Amino acid sequence: MIYQFTLTDYTINPLGISTIIEEPNGWDGMELSLKRDDETHGIFFDCSIDSLEFYGEGAAIIKTAYDLQKVEAKIEHIDGYSSRKDSEHLVEFVSDTAKTVKKVFVVMGETNTSLFFAQRARDYLGVNAVHPEEGDTVVLD
Repeated sequence: MIYQFTLTDYTINPLGISTIIEEPNGWDGMELSLKRDDETHGIFFDCSIDSLEFYGEGAAIIKTAYDLQKVEAKIEHIDGYSSRKDSEHLVEFVSDTAKTVKKVFVVMGETNTSLFFAQRARDYLGVNAVHPEEGDTVVLD
């Protein structure tokens, strides 16, 4: 997997300004686990890590937030990360759950890429794969 680290700064803009940063020191001590919800059949990622040391732009964002609001923080939760796989690995991932998953929601990259992958999953794997549009509401039952 390739990891992407993003800091979101809420000190100036209440909606947050997200910035992709250099990998922090200590990230390789991160422990990730996948958990599957028995009711929704969704897959969730848990992440734990002892400490991270930021440098470059990441350190500058954190220092500016501290200077403006005098807030010291201990990061206990990383809100998200990006894990990228090529389309063959994604097909393999979906294939492994094809018999038990009710629906696959494809929301990755450009719309055309998502639509293509959803169609491929339907055609080759026989799964109910859809690409919800921005603003769509999806009810999980």
